Amino acid sequence: MTLVILLFMILTGCISKQVPRHPDDIPVNNLNTAIQILAPKEWNNFKINKPVDLQIINISDKDIVFLSGFDKELFLIQDGQLVKIEDTMLQVDATVTFSDGTLIINDDTLAPGESTVLVFKVLLENELSVVRIYVKGKYKDTEESVSGYLDIVLKP
Repeated sequence: MTLVILLFMILTGCISKQVPRHPDDIPVNNLNTAIQILAPKEWNNFKINKPVDLQIINISDKDIVFLSGFDKELFLIQDGQLVKIEDTMLQVDATVTFSDGTLIINDDTLAPGESTVLVFKVLLENELSVVRIYVKGKYKDTEESVSGYLDIVLKP
């Protein structure tokens, strides 16, 4: 019994250190349920201080409106905590590709099933780093916030 309790305490301690708490300004009630963020391997080399290309996809059944730059926030995951870091925005591509062709959409709105590309450079020291990227938006014609996040590993 003592061994079970000890094992539970060790596992609980490890888990709590690995999962940082989301920032207060992130709407967690719709986290990753309306917005999906992908970092396709064929688009990225996952190196520090090199461009990172993300695909932002509206996986909801409603239009999502984004602020400039998708209201993006970046954090370094360090010792189980989120430490805000800076980045350089390189490009927001409003070209959306569908199986039946390409459609140009507004920079700030994604209809259900549409996606866009966000390119930026993370400014970090030259060491292996885990970076968490958040994007935020709102359902069109409402005040209901949605957000998504993705963790990526960047190498020197």
